[in-house]
Amino acid sequence: MNTQMKTSTTTPPPSGRPPNQPNTTEVPQNMKTRSITILATIITALVAFTSASDALAQGETWAATGSLNTARVRHTASLLPNGMVLVAGGFNLSSGGLASAELYDPTTGTWSATGSLATVRYHHTASLLPNGMVLVAGGVDSSWFFNSAELYDPASGTWTATGSLNTGRYLHTATLLPNGMVLVAGGLDGSGWRLNSAELYDPASGTWTATGSLNTARWGHKATLLPNGIVLVAGGSGPGFSILNSAELYAATAPSYSAQVQQPINADGTSVFNVRRGVVPVKFTLTQGGVATCALPPATIAVTRTAGGTTGQIDESVYSGSADTGSNFRIDNCQYVYNLSASALGVGTYRVDININGEVVGSATFQLK
Repeated sequence: MNTQMKTSTTTPPPSGRPPNQPNTTEVPQNMKTRSITILATIITALVAFTSASDALAQGETWAATGSLNTARVRHTASLLPNGMVLVAGGFNLSSGGLASAELYDPTTGTWSATGSLATVRYHHTASLLPNGMVLVAGGVDSSWFFNSAELYDPASGTWTATGSLNTGRYLHTATLLPNGMVLVAGGLDGSGWRLNSAELYDPASGTWTATGSLNTARWGHKATLLPNGIVLVAGGSGPGFSILNSAELYAATAPSYSAQVQQPINADGTSVFNVRRGVVPVKFTLTQGGVATCALPPATIAVTRTAGGTTGQIDESVYSGSADTGSNFRIDNCQYVYNLSASALGVGTYRVDININGEVVGSATFQLK
């Protein structure tokens, strides 16, 4: 609602002293009253401004910030690792579907253009991947729906195509899983039919694979990743455009780990160490589902003597955190380092096995003499 301030049309009195008015230098009473009123108004405004500022600082109100360069609805917004916000696609009345994208800089409160999507789309999804890139999938424009997907690289500000969904859809959900994959579920297809199918996007291969379907086809629903790694899907629209109160849980099967173990090498380029050397460094990195990870799950590092004395497993350590400072184990730039005590092991040939979830995911051998 626009409120207009009424402008006074009162004509100021002429100069000079009106007839019969006493010749005095005192301020008229009505002017005193008006001055007090103006002062009170100023004080009230200052108090209100201070209160608003305090409330904003405490997060109790809203304050305007820079406007988008292009008005839009039905777009996506993604918080990037650098703290900026990527807005992509959408719709407006003058242009219809949009391919443009913008970046919001919270340090300046301003928006700047970045690379445009290859495809105009709205009602799509956007997911921030562990590698910092943004996956946009599906959506619709004024004439068609899409199974295509694109990746945004914040470093270059550009989009590149990636594998397409098996089923084109819009008004679906997309959820980043703990294993780095993206779960897309439900939505509508090009004929307006509600979908119960679901798919998984693998960032390592750039491909989509079918996974378990929803029990109830739905669109316009919400999906939430729970702390235990299970996805909760709730509500949405179902048969006959009914509004659903049902909810479902999706449990992903975690892809297997693989350890890339560097063969222990000493200064002469061999895996034969002197027992008096001190330590034998065993270094390895991990991937899960083909995607590199710096998060070490509970693992068992077992050392077995295979020759040169009494054979069999001789040492075992279990790690449930990022490092165990009491067991000569550490992480260095996503590389895991386990320093074995050469003198404690003694002469012999050894194998180191890294076990995760009851499976050996990597091994290395070395010899002490």
